[in-house]
Amino acid sequence: MLTQRCLKSIERNTANRYQLIVIDNGSPLRMNWRADIYCRFKENMGVAYAWNTGIIFAKGEYVALVNNDLEVPKDWDKTLIDKDSQGVGVIKSNEGWSCAVVPKRVFENIGLFDERYFAYFEDIDFEDRLKKEGLNLIQTDLKCSHAKHATGSLLPRANQIYNESERKYREKFGYSPLDKAVKVF
Repeated sequence: MLTQRCLKSIERNTANRYQLIVIDNGSPLRMNWRADIYCRFKENMGVAYAWNTGIIFAKGEYVALVNNDLEVPKDWDKTLIDKDSQGVGVIKSNEGWSCAVVPKRVFENIGLFDERYFAYFEDIDFEDRLKKEGLNLIQTDLKCSHAKHATGSLLPRANQIYNESERKYREKFGYSPLDKAVKVF
């Protein structure tokens, strides 16, 4: 099970003390996760909504957003926290963010994730707002075990949701990140 492997990797590989908040975003499974806070939605409310819920509950100086299809490596948290900058440490995959550690004050400055995006583009939107405020995105070369497309493939209508999110992004910013993408024929 993806979530169980993810949580075990966090427990095994995290150097700093932490508050574990698990947001169950409408999964059909009924699990009793060992967490400081466990919040279960009856249905999938979208990635941004789930992340924002966890951020609101979080009490620490930093908030780690970890997708449940990721196994974090040893000392991942120390690598992603840059106390000398206003930066946000991220582990990226081809699908966007797999994990990010964000100083809580960043959310106070630029706001939470835009919940208009059910899935996809919420991370790119957040990155754009970071850059607009002069904040850095610190991408690491950490090697993580990532079950690619594992959770996204569970979304019914994934392609339709992706296209809707891309349209919403274009309406908000006047362009799409896909405009810069290289088309392969």
